[in-house]
Amino acid sequence: MFWIILFFVVVGAIAYVLSTQRNAGVAVQAEYERIKRVEPQSNLAQLGPNEFEIEYKNAERKRKSIKRKLGFMFLPIVVASAVGGLGLGFLIFGIDADDGVVFLCMAAGAAITLPFGLKMEREKLPSVIEIMRNKVA
Repeated sequence: MFWIILFFVVVGAIAYVLSTQRNAGVAVQAEYERIKRVEPQSNLAQLGPNEFEIEYKNAERKRKSIKRKLGFMFLPIVVASAVGGLGLGFLIFGIDADDGVVFLCMAAGAAITLPFGLKMEREKLPSVIEIMRNKVA
């Protein structure tokens, strides 16, 4: 019975990955057609469909790299807020506090700063098309 369940899980995972890859390719071609229709004189519209897809994938990789760098830039702030939550937990509950309570205070300190960091990251992160325009131009 275990092998049958495992088989269906693996087949389902493979089907999901294949469908997302196919949908991603369709989305790239749709973006290409939109740019050709809306901005026919732009440098991106002058590329062929295969060149556009290659540039799009390169720009996606570049965007992931920028996102990773922004995340690492915000990491010290999250660590500082977690340490602040740890100190606040010891201050409120005392040094003899239970480990779980102190951990929850530490996690709460980090969780408070995460939405602000994600918002800051989204504001600074350029779109894939902006990266492509900067590279192709």
